[in-house]
Amino acid sequence: MPGGDRSALETELAELRVTITALRQKLAAAPRSEQSVSDRADMIRLREAESALLLQISALDRVEVQERLAPTVRFINREHELEQLMRPTCPQYVVLEAPAGYGKTFLLREYQRRLNTTQDSGLCLLASVPLLPGTGTGAGDADGGGGGDGAEDMPETHFVGPNDIIVSRGRLGDPKLVGDIVAHAAGPGRTALTLLFDAMEQLVTAENAQFFWDGTVLALERRLAEVVELRVVFSGRKVQSTWQGSVRHRLHRLVLEPFDTRAVMESVQSASRDGMGRVLRNEHLHHMATKIVQLSGGHPKVISGIVADFAAYGFALDLDPRSDTYAFSPRAAAELAESHVAPALDEIYSRVPDEAAFAMRSLSVFRGFNANVISMLIRENLIRWDGAPVELLGILSRQTWLISPPSGAYPMYRDAIVRLLSASMMRLTEPERYLRLTQYAARLFRGWVLGVGPEGQELPQKPMDQLQIFFAVEALYHRLDTCRVSPEEGDLPTALAGLTRELVAQFRCTFGEPAELRAQFHEILQNDREFWAILTEVGGDAAVDAYARHVQAIRSLPADEPAPREGTD
Repeated sequence: MPGGDRSALETELAELRVTITALRQKLAAAPRSEQSVSDRADMIRLREAESALLLQISALDRVEVQERLAPTVRFINREHELEQLMRPTCPQYVVLEAPAGYGKTFLLREYQRRLNTTQDSGLCLLASVPLLPGTGTGAGDADGGGGGDGAEDMPETHFVGPNDIIVSRGRLGDPKLVGDIVAHAAGPGRTALTLLFDAMEQLVTAENAQFFWDGTVLALERRLAEVVELRVVFSGRKVQSTWQGSVRHRLHRLVLEPFDTRAVMESVQSASRDGMGRVLRNEHLHHMATKIVQLSGGHPKVISGIVADFAAYGFALDLDPRSDTYAFSPRAAAELAESHVAPALDEIYSRVPDEAAFAMRSLSVFRGFNANVISMLIRENLIRWDGAPVELLGILSRQTWLISPPSGAYPMYRDAIVRLLSASMMRLTEPERYLRLTQYAARLFRGWVLGVGPEGQELPQKPMDQLQIFFAVEALYHRLDTCRVSPEEGDLPTALAGLTRELVAQFRCTFGEPAELRAQFHEILQNDREFWAILTEVGGDAAVDAYARHVQAIRSLPADEPAPREGTD
C-alpha cells in the first residue's frame, strides 16, 4: 500500500482518538447509572474502529520491521542447554529430543558456531537427515512403514562445517562418506570431532536407525579411536525410541523445556530495546509475556512470531489493558493464533490422519484420558472415530510421539505445549465445542470421584486411591476451565470450595486413612501450576487467595475428622 494511504489511515486514527478522548471524558464525568446507553455503545464501536485502524497501519510496515528485527528477535534462555553441551564432561552421545518448533535446529547451529569459533583443535559438522525415499507424509510412515533397511534406501545428506561450507556429502552408512569425515577429522592439529545430526525422526524405522548407527556412528568410533575425541548429538522429534536394546543405554537425553514467562519477558524486552529503541515497563512486560505464554503454550517458534508481530505493532503497551484496543483483545488474539498457532499445529499434525488429528485436538481439553474416556467422547459425538478406542490411542502414540502408549492407566500428553496450543486454538476459534468438551470433562471426573457413571448409574466399585485424587483434581480443573469461555456467575472461589469439599468428603482408602489422601490431594493441587494460572487469569489474585485458604483448611483437618460437605460450616 503506498505511503499516502498510510498517511490517510494515520490521520483518520488521530481524528478517531480525539473523539474517543472527548467521549471518555463525558462518561467519566457521570456515575455509571447516569451514563447514556448510546454513549457506552458508541465507545465500544469507536474502540473497535481504533483497533481495526491500528492493525491496518501496523500491517503496512510489518515485513520491513520483521526484516530489521530478524537478527535481534531471538530467545536467550537456551544458554543452560548450550552450557551442558559445551562442558568437557558432556557424554559422548547426546539425544536432543523435542517436538517441532522448540528450537532444536537453532540450538544445534549455535552450538556448532561456538565450537568452531572457540576450539582451534576441534571440528564440528552439522548434517540434517533427509526424509527417506518413498515415505512422504502418509498415515503409515511414522508407524514403522516405508523406508528400507539397506544402504540403497538410505538418503544422501551433506555435512556443513565452519562458515556454512559443505565439507562432505554422501549416503548415511556409506563407507566412502565415513572415510571423507575421517579425513577431515584426522587433519593436522585436530584433537576433537563433534557431529550433529538433525531431524532424526526421518529415520522412521528401527532398521533404518540401526543401519545408521552401525554404518556411520560405530564406524566412525572405530576408525577415530585414539586419533581424535568423537562426540555426537542426535536431534529430532523422536530419537531414542527408534533404537533398540543395547544402543539406548549409551544415549544421554537432553530435554528442551518450554519457554516460561521469564524467558518471554527477556525476549520481548530485547526486541523492543534493540529493534524499537525503547524499554518497556515491567508491569506491561509481564502482562504481555503472560498472555503470550497462554496463547502459545510456551512453543518457541510461535512465541518468536508473536514477538515479531508485536514489534511490528510498535509494542502498543501504553494502552489500558482492559481496553478493547489493547494488544490482546479477542480480535488480536484470534489473528495471532491464525498467523502463528495454526501453522505450528498443522506442522505437528501433518503425519496424522484427519480423524485422529480431530480427536487429538478434542483430547487437548483433557490432561489425562484413557480408552474409556475416548469411548464416552465418541458416544457423545465429541470425537469422530469408527474403530476401537484403543486403536485410536495406538495411532496417536505411534504417529505423533506426543501421547504415552495405551498401556498407561491414564495416557498423558508427553508434550504439554502441543496440548496447550491445541486447546488455545479451540478456545479462540471454536468456543462452543471447547465449552461442551470441558463441561463434559468436569461432569465425568466429578461423577467418578462420587462413584457415579456418566449416565448417573452407580459404579460397581470406587476407584483406587490415587485415581480418586487424580479424578478430584481434574474435576476441579475442568470446572474452573469452563469459566474461560463461560464466565462464572457468583463467587468463583466459593463455588470451587464447595466442589472441593464435596469431592474430598468422598475419599475412601483401600489402605490407610482418608486423611492421607487429603494430604496427597492438597500437595498435588497446590503444585498444579496450570490450575492456579487459570484461576489467576479468570478470577485474579483475590480469587487465588480466597480459594487457597479453603484448600489449606481441608489440609489442616484432624486425621479422624471427615472433610465438611458443601453447606456446612
